[in-house]
Amino acid sequence: MILFLVLPIAGCAGLSETGETGKRIDVLEKKVVVLDERQTITEDRLTENEKKITAPQAAVREAPREKKKTAISMSRKKIQGILRDAGYYRGPIDGKMGKKTKKALKDFQTDNGLSPDGIAGPATKEALLRCMSQK
Repeated sequence: MILFLVLPIAGCAGLSETGETGKRIDVLEKKVVVLDERQTITEDRLTENEKKITAPQAAVREAPREKKKTAISMSRKKIQGILRDAGYYRGPIDGKMGKKTKKALKDFQTDNGLSPDGIAGPATKEALLRCMSQK
């Protein structure tokens, strides 16, 4: 039983981001972006429907709702460009999240008080935008 659990973990540890694995990661990242966009559209539609249903009641008993923050959409090339302009990235602007891009992203996250996970999540994207606007 222990051998069964150890083998899949050990097998994953040896994967590299080149070749087929890198292609799979790119496909999965694209799917995540599409799903995030669909979720945003669905949430916007739901919010509009809620307004239609509750508008007469809300005027009587509620204050206006705060508008939700929308997810920041940013291409990998844009991320690489901002990291390059900020002095963190020296590789090609090719839109690939390779080792150099992830290291640059982790260094940027560390310097900006974020968790250095190498993923450009909402907090990291906001920090990248702030960095870009300061230039």
